[in-house]
Amino acid sequence: MDFAASKIPVNIEDEMKRSYMDYAMSVIIGRALPDVRDGLKPAHRRVLYGMRPEHCMVAQNAGLPAEVVVVEPTGADTQLFCRFNGQEVTSLVRDRVSCRAGDRIGLVPDAARAHLFDAASGARLVA
Repeated sequence: MDFAASKIPVNIEDEMKRSYMDYAMSVIIGRALPDVRDGLKPAHRRVLYGMRPEHCMVAQNAGLPAEVVVVEPTGADTQLFCRFNGQEVTSLVRDRVSCRAGDRIGLVPDAARAHLFDAASGARLVA
């Protein structure tokens, strides 16, 4: 079969409308409609928030309330071992901080460096 003979002329405007509608429907189905596997819309799915220890700052009256368990100065940085919501949390603060064991502080994660995971599958969610 001759390749040139198999070409079908298409109006570019019609093709763009059709292609856009295909894309729009895939977005609606993939992001907005309930998924039969979990029965939830993506907005209602459980998400795990992960942060690296070095991506936290210390604040006195803001952030996640934590109790300092151990303060360990490590040169220019300070490693804090804290208790937050019944969990042990380690934070590497890029400054020297003036706190002691037993102090209540706020840990402020850098939201731009957050790691999000689907709670059901454990798969990393990429924006």
